[in-house]
Amino acid sequence: IKIVQKGVSEEDLMRFQMEKELLERVQGHPNIVQLFASGEGEDPAFIPAVIRDKVDPEFMILERLEMSLEERLKGSRNKHHKDDLLAAPMTERVFRVLDYMIPVASAVEHAHLSKNVCHRDIKPANILIGLPDPNLRGSTLQVRLADFNVAKLHDDEVNFGMTQMRNAVPGTLFFQ
Repeated sequence: IKIVQKGVSEEDLMRFQMEKELLERVQGHPNIVQLFASGEGEDPAFIPAVIRDKVDPEFMILERLEMSLEERLKGSRNKHHKDDLLAAPMTERVFRVLDYMIPVASAVEHAHLSKNVCHRDIKPANILIGLPDPNLRGSTLQVRLADFNVAKLHDDEVNFGMTQMRNAVPGTLFFQ
């Protein structure tokens, strides 16, 4: 569940709302994180009492996966699930990298070409991973593109000024 802290700037609140709208727009692709629900809770009891005075009632309920690609490659969340690509022979390494990259490329293609949305912050931390269940035959790796908070909509009919970044290039500098 993604919520907004109280006291954030008007710009951050607008960016959260824009992220909700853009995520709704790109739904329907198997490699984009699923948005189950979004909105604004009208009843204060909707938010647990412990955090009620710390957050605004705006929310997004998103699909939960086990880890990010960053955590998978570094082994930071679960050491025995680390994907040590450098330890694999070159041929296997290429195929394992493609297991991650083809779904991401497909998600980007869907967002860009079908929905006119540019993600602008593709990095391992924004790619979510669901590991195959070893108890289920045919279970496969799940890869999802997530975090559309700096995404931009290209629409000639509508001016979406909030998708522009003032005095900054959007995204994470290291991955640009």
